[in-house]
Amino acid sequence: GARGPNASFVGFGPLANAASATGSELPLMLERVKQLEVALPNESFAEMASEYLTKWGHDYRLVMGVTKYTCVPCGEASLLPLSDALSRYSATTAGLAQIIDSAPAF
Repeated sequence: GARGPNASFVGFGPLANAASATGSELPLMLERVKQLEVALPNESFAEMASEYLTKWGHDYRLVMGVTKYTCVPCGEASLLPLSDALSRYSATTAGLAQIIDSAPAF
């Protein structure tokens, strides 16, 4: 049969539900992010990880290079997990910042 003017558009219900859930959850999520920021150390993970990588991957490697000691912590294999974590962290925080920045426009 024919649909009247009050018939819902296919797919509009789930879209409206998602928009409603986002509208109610986003302020709560932003408040939680602010609470977490207060609990974090003054230095960010990115700053601390970058400093660690520089110290062990460059500075200490140079100092140890003139000795016969094999500096395992200075090696690429030892530093790779932290370097990978820093890359993932940076990409994730950039994505979150973009979402949060666009949230007020939503």
